[in-house]
Amino acid sequence: MGNVMIDIETFSSEIDARIIQIGAVRFELGSAGIKDHFIVNINPECVDNCKRSESSLTMEFWDRQPQGVKDTWFLTSRVGLKLALLKLSAYVKTNDCVWANPVSFDLAILRHAYKQVDLKVPWHHRGERDCRTQWNLLPIPGRKWVMDQCREDVVLEHYALADAMQQAKWVQLGYVWAKVNTW
Repeated sequence: MGNVMIDIETFSSEIDARIIQIGAVRFELGSAGIKDHFIVNINPECVDNCKRSESSLTMEFWDRQPQGVKDTWFLTSRVGLKLALLKLSAYVKTNDCVWANPVSFDLAILRHAYKQVDLKVPWHHRGERDCRTQWNLLPIPGRKWVMDQCREDVVLEHYALADAMQQAKWVQLGYVWAKVNTW
């Protein structure tokens, strides 16, 4: 069983949000580093994605973001929603623990999208893990230690792959701190 961190970028915060980017990384809890990564950009105007929602508040949020963030939507060719989900299905294994920050956003929206395009969700619901839960279980010294370890990291926020990498690092470091400092 492996660990996969997933992050998505959307044009809404609703369950039927239009998805524009999916990033994921494979990692191990007991060690540092990322084993491999996955990124796919989705055409916001494709037929399946057009059926999904867009909110003016989210669009205003994107308007306020640096151009470099929006440029990441074009780093790879953009595909349709169904093809993007098929690619994610090929990356995630059935018995993987799938992490998100939080599960109730990223994984819920992805589950809805899979259902919309008549595809099976590639992970089991019992394998879903929430970064915020792990973070909140760490006592204050553990949280401080994790943040100190990440202080030098330069992350392009709201780029799904960079966010997934950063979140995986937080989980790995939180796990290491908890293992060394039994409460």
